[in-house]
Amino acid sequence: MKYLALTLLLGLPLVAAAEGLTESSLPEWRSLVFEEKAFWATARSQLELDACPESPAAWCLEASNSVANNRERISLSARPDGSLLERRRFSEGSDRRRKQWRYGLKGITRERLEPDASGEWRLTSRRQIDYPEGEPRVTDPLLLIALLRPGADSQSFLVNTDLNLYRVSAESAGEDLVEVDPKLAGFGTRHREVNLLKVTAQRLQPAADKPDFSLLGLSGELLVAFDRETGLPLQVRGKAPRLGFVALTLKSVELREPTP
Repeated sequence: MKYLALTLLLGLPLVAAAEGLTESSLPEWRSLVFEEKAFWATARSQLELDACPESPAAWCLEASNSVANNRERISLSARPDGSLLERRRFSEGSDRRRKQWRYGLKGITRERLEPDASGEWRLTSRRQIDYPEGEPRVTDPLLLIALLRPGADSQSFLVNTDLNLYRVSAESAGEDLVEVDPKLAGFGTRHREVNLLKVTAQRLQPAADKPDFSLLGLSGELLVAFDRETGLPLQVRGKAPRLGFVALTLKSVELREPTP
């Protein structure tokens, strides 16, 4: 897999701002890797987003997140507006479990599977989650990295985590400088001017589970830093379990092949 330097992105136009789940093209990046190292633990997230092989009109995302000894893998498919069709999650830490969600016309079917004594995966729970009235389209927190638009004054999304639904809003939070990885530094400079977006999640009531919204494994006060010249997400700031406040910084990026 060939990773390209940030300098190759210079000159690409920013995508026009959009409100909520409106159809959009895939971002210029195909994969992103974020990482932050502490003295005794590392937080790492990798995203790969592309057209689905079996259905090119849909998006497919593969993601892996890890903090210390906790790991998860997520696979999902979505329409070009980011609204989910199906999602699967495997997690391991103190225990191992699988969860899967199917997004129908009237609601969500969520199933949990756990290994039995022989190691076979068994269905242990099936739940139905209704959509809010008049809102049959929900997205995933990870897809926000592709859907957020740094040029927009504000955006709003309906997001499904596990059993909960969240109203997630994003608004401009000013500008800043971000020091990037040497492999991504353009024209000899490692400090990039960025536009900040503040991401806020409000759990819809009645809540089905404890609060669980996170972005790349980070929660609390969330900020996403987009490069002003390219629109590339260079950093995600928030609170990580057992690490406290951290800034996940972009370490590598693979660009999408230009459309002929």
